[in-house]
Amino acid sequence: MAKNDVTFDMFFKNDLVFHDVDWVDTADFFHKISENLERGGYVAPTFYGAITERELNYPTGLQTASIGAAIPHADPVHIKEPFIAVIRPTHSIAFAPMGGSPDDEKIQAKIIFVLGVMRNGLQVKVLQRLMGMLSDEAVIHQLLQASNEDEILRIIKNSFTSEQTV
Repeated sequence: MAKNDVTFDMFFKNDLVFHDVDWVDTADFFHKISENLERGGYVAPTFYGAITERELNYPTGLQTASIGAAIPHADPVHIKEPFIAVIRPTHSIAFAPMGGSPDDEKIQAKIIFVLGVMRNGLQVKVLQRLMGMLSDEAVIHQLLQASNEDEILRIIKNSFTSEQTV
């Protein structure tokens, strides 16, 4: 469990939690999250172009049993410090479905995790944990009801570090 805690602490931080933000669409979302991440020293100036291009070519919208989500990311060359940003917008943001085509119905993402993982092997582990968390309806309900950054991080940490999502 201690190893999981180190991984959690490496990626999740209060300044990376954006709740009840009014970002209207993916263009607005990518612009604002890139600005915030660059200002925080997490990404290079090239991140915005890289993440928007990657999303066009490899969409990240994901419909789970209980929620629409998205897990956008860019190649590690654009990352300065490892991170996972958590975004819970006021209104869902439409993302193209993972593995789909641009003509497919959009996923209405109510929670978004932007991955800034620098090692590919670690990215697979992080994605597995996030997928486990996203499939847990109780955790999703808690995340949607959480009222501040600390509460959101506590819920994620409890789920992220539990044996069930490893």
